[in-house]
Amino acid sequence: MWRNDSALVAINGRWFNSSHPDKIKRVGKTIKNKIKEFKVKLIDKAQQIEHAAIAEVKETHEAALILWKMAKGKKVSDKEIKFLKAQSIDIGKALAIIGLQAVPFSSAAIIAIEVAAKKYGFSIFPTSQKKD
Repeated sequence: MWRNDSALVAINGRWFNSSHPDKIKRVGKTIKNKIKEFKVKLIDKAQQIEHAAIAEVKETHEAALILWKMAKGKKVSDKEIKFLKAQSIDIGKALAIIGLQAVPFSSAAIIAIEVAAKKYGFSIFPTSQKKD
């Protein structure tokens, strides 16, 4: 017979009798911890993206300075030329990704292209020119 002071409670796809509050609290804490872990991972990933973007801006600025130096007819080192070539490739990749944004469902296409590219040992995304 059904008791009025007891009810079934669904938490995370599992059913619990509300007369067992310890189980409900334990599952609730587990869910809270998983949400906290996800939040930490999300913030960490956002910070990684921010640092990568800042590094890319600095590298593009450095490449622009090298290009300006070349335009003025000043001597540039082989290392600077190598850096400029690599950074030019990254700028081209970034422009291609920006251009793809105009295509419907482009986010899925970009991810699919990146997955396929990884199989062949390269990336369509810009990479850091600085070796840490």
